[in-house]
Amino acid sequence: GNESVGEKCRFLAPEEHIKRRRQASSAAPRRSQTPLCVKQSCIISTNVRPQTIALKNITITVLEGHFSLSSSAEAKEEGWYHLAQNVTSRDDVIRFVQTHGASCELTVSEKRTDFILGGRACDARVVTLARAFKRRTCADDCAATKKSSISDERMAGVLKWTYVYRAVHSYLVNTTKFKKEEDVATADSCIRRRPSETATDAVVTSKKKTPRRC
Repeated sequence: GNESVGEKCRFLAPEEHIKRRRQASSAAPRRSQTPLCVKQSCIISTNVRPQTIALKNITITVLEGHFSLSSSAEAKEEGWYHLAQNVTSRDDVIRFVQTHGASCELTVSEKRTDFILGGRACDARVVTLARAFKRRTCADDCAATKKSSISDERMAGVLKWTYVYRAVHSYLVNTTKFKKEEDVATADSCIRRRPSETATDAVVTSKKKTPRRC
C-alpha cells in the first residue's frame, strides 16, 4: 500500500485551481462587445414602386396585430372603403403606405419615426407601447371603457391603421379636384383667347388693298 514518490495528487491546491481557471478563460474566444448594427435591417423593403407622393418623406412603423375593417359603414360613407376592404394583415398596410411614398421601419425610433400604426387597441404590441407611453392600458377583449379619454383613432400614441387610408383618400380626392379645376381654367382661357385672335385676323385682312379694276 505504499504510494510512489513521483505520483501527483489529483486534487488541486486553491491557488493552482484559480490559476487554471484564469488560463482557461483567457484562452477562450471573447465575444465582441461592439453592438450590432441593425439600422439597415430595420428598413422594410418590399420592392414597391410609389404610385403617388401622398406620404412622401414620412417614416412609419406598423406594429404586429390584427388588421381588418371592424365596420365598413364609415369607410363607405367617407369614400375610402375600396382602398381598405381587402386588408387582412400587417403586410397589406406596409405595402399600401410604401405605394404612396412612405418608408417603413421595423422598430420605433424617436428620431426617425413620424407615425406608429396599430391594428386594434388590444393587440400586444399596442398595449406594450401604451404602457411605455404611460398613457393607458388596454381593456380585455377590446372592450372600450366609458372612462377612456383616448379615442379609437389614437390608441395611446399609436394611430389606428385606417388613419393612413383616410389620409391617402383625402389626398387623391383633392388632387383630382385640383386637376379638374386646372383643366377647366386652361380650357376657359383657350376659349377666351380664340375670339380675340379671330378679331385680329379680321383687322389685318381688312387692311389689305384690293386690286383696282380697269
